[in-house]
Amino acid sequence: MQNMEQLNQNNNALRKLISNLNNNYVHWEKFKDMQIPEPDYRMDIWAKVLAEREQGFYRRLSFSSIEIKWWISNALEAQLHQLDIGLAGGRDFHVLLEPRQVHRHKTNALLEESISSAQLAGITVSKKAAKEMLLKKRAPQDVAEQVCINIFKALQLAYAKKTKILKRLYSCSSIKY
Repeated sequence: MQNMEQLNQNNNALRKLISNLNNNYVHWEKFKDMQIPEPDYRMDIWAKVLAEREQGFYRRLSFSSIEIKWWISNALEAQLHQLDIGLAGGRDFHVLLEPRQVHRHKTNALLEESISSAQLAGITVSKKAAKEMLLKKRAPQDVAEQVCINIFKALQLAYAKKTKILKRLYSCSSIKY
């Protein structure tokens, strides 16, 4: 480990590697096969990664004889902080996400809502099959699938027109009788 300390002081790339491993919370199963600058010191580097994680922000949850322990990386903590600041300021959380993430979130939310709504209406459909059908835009094979598609399209339309609808509702609610 003494050699590792000397490497840490002299090698900025190794320092960045350890920070990167911790910020991305790389698991041992992935790390053991990674290409690293000093493969002879793999175990020493991993020991340093774990030591830094132990100093970081851990959470613990215990159930009788089971203890669950997780760690929050610096990158995740920064994202959570931005989310907290943004939501406290009353901004929409979409402002904090990249456009690609907003699209993914919207699509997943519409998929989940349409499938759940169909199930609540008594339609027998599996989430996996319905998601696959909706994402691949496959033609429905029965009435249950058609209901899922109709609900999904209705939710897409409502989402697209939400600003106009909300403005109209707000202007109607401000009328005093």
